[in-house]
Amino acid sequence: MLNDLYTPALFGKDAPPVFNDRRGTGVDTALADIQYEGDDIYVGHVFKSKTDCKIKLAIHAMNMKFHFSTPRSSPSMLLSQCVGIGCPWRVYAVLLDASGKFQVRQAKLIHSCTVDERCNYHKLATTQVIGEIMQSRFVGIKRGPTAATIRKILLNEFHVNVSYWKAWRARELAMDHAMGTMVGSSSLIPAYLALLQSSNEGTTCFLQRYQSMRKVVVVDGTSLKGKFGGCLLTASAQNGNFQVFPLAFAVVDSENDDAWECFFQKL
Repeated sequence: MLNDLYTPALFGKDAPPVFNDRRGTGVDTALADIQYEGDDIYVGHVFKSKTDCKIKLAIHAMNMKFHFSTPRSSPSMLLSQCVGIGCPWRVYAVLLDASGKFQVRQAKLIHSCTVDERCNYHKLATTQVIGEIMQSRFVGIKRGPTAATIRKILLNEFHVNVSYWKAWRARELAMDHAMGTMVGSSSLIPAYLALLQSSNEGTTCFLQRYQSMRKVVVVDGTSLKGKFGGCLLTASAQNGNFQVFPLAFAVVDSENDDAWECFFQKL
């Protein structure tokens, strides 16, 4: 079925070469270092993962102002097609190997859809897609654009209007991709200390982790203001670094015996 939809003749003799993951570790290493190189889609294009493939297809569609769906998807393949009725645009990508890389094997990049069918491309602007677009704007700088600025950039460059909350979430993702996450940085501390000691003779390093909370649980309640009212009950503790750690919360009608009894039973 797919072979009937896509024909190599569309690309001719100038079609980009298809990568072969069996050429050796040198090619594997090179592919692992591939960075985003634009939104051009062609047979042989290798993506670092299925998620990366979907994001890059979405960026391509936003730039070209059309909308696509994914009628077939599995851990080893991805088929995307334009939502236009009868439109021939298709991209078929498959899993290369255990590394998780995806490669475009077949594609037909011609459109016959109408303007009305293409107008929903803004639905492709998810937080992940926006974060990928904005990632380069956070490299080598401390703060990067604000959520409000990201909204303006998307509106000016892609004609896409997103909410402030989505722009803020996308900004957080972009910063994580560009600078690393707090969790990732924390997990590197043991390796850093080992390298520090091995490269600087006589250096002493000490790392202590706390696996439990201090043996005091603090409970409290506060009134909720708004249309529905009620009361918020909370329980928290302190970790080994004297930081507040939330344990549980509940929304109840009021601070009464039944509400507290139910809360403590669940806690």
